[in-house]
Amino acid sequence: MRLFLLYSSGVTYLLLAPEEFIERLVVLIPPPRTHLVRWAGVFAPHSPYRHEITLHPEVKKGFQFRDDDEDCDAKPWRNYTWSKMLAKVFKVDVTKCDACGGQMRKISAMTDPMQVRRYLKHENIDYEPPARAPPRYQQGEFDFDDSQYHPAEGPLST
Repeated sequence: MRLFLLYSSGVTYLLLAPEEFIERLVVLIPPPRTHLVRWAGVFAPHSPYRHEITLHPEVKKGFQFRDDDEDCDAKPWRNYTWSKMLAKVFKVDVTKCDACGGQMRKISAMTDPMQVRRYLKHENIDYEPPARAPPRYQQGEFDFDDSQYHPAEGPLST
């Protein structure tokens, strides 16, 4: 293994046995049931501003419809509605009926995969997902070459 910085003795490479290599990697694994992220600043647990920027549990989360003509004066910015995004990206007006040209309204949103399959089957649309493509790359095996390690010289060599 080549070192980024030289040791004070001038060593540029470390020659490790497989067991030593694994031993050095194991040290990097955190102990069980410990937090891997420490929050600082406004995200710190006792910050006086934390409650102003974190999500509030009483706010309803999940998918919600918002009308296209609904004005939102409470927020200084406004996201595009789902219909405007579809019209902008795919050049399709999803609020207009293809058969009669009338205005369509939102009734519900299906997020359960079984309900989506049931609806597609009812509409005679292919409801089976496409077959999964084969992986692009095959993962090779690691080959540790023990012939280069000489226990008499020790793990550090110049």
